[in-house]
Amino acid sequence: MLEVTVAATVLNETKDIGPTIESLMAQNPAAAEVVVVDGGSTDGTWEWLVEAAKQYPSLRPIRDESCNLKHSAGPIARGRNVGVGAATCAIVVTADAGCIYETDWLAKLTAPIREGAAEYALGGSCLEMRAATAWDIASAPFFGVKLSQDEPTKSCTAR
Repeated sequence: MLEVTVAATVLNETKDIGPTIESLMAQNPAAAEVVVVDGGSTDGTWEWLVEAAKQYPSLRPIRDESCNLKHSAGPIARGRNVGVGAATCAIVVTADAGCIYETDWLAKLTAPIREGAAEYALGGSCLEMRAATAWDIASAPFFGVKLSQDEPTKSCTAR
């Protein structure tokens, strides 16, 4: 079976990084590696990642301060490129901090590639209805966010 690298970028995500990493580490099947590029966090995110890497051997934090607005007009894209460049697997998937991934997210996303039915696959963001506000529901269609996992992905967003 082809192995998968998940690449993500972060900057000052101390409040959100824990649930994101925990959900990525709980994927079934697991990613061979999760590369997280930190753009120079000053809020403890980098230190959190270094400590988490001791618990999760497949977590590979990379600190690259050129991946922030002080040094790049497109810091998220630059960070993703750094993460993809560091990947060692045949399949590379990008993820975002602040998101929580269902345990079958990686398997569903990569299935068409692993089966030879596609060369690439797109995911989409889905609103967590248990915590949705009226604003979340009203704005979802404008941001390409699905209200249900069963809806087709309409646009390619960062998430």
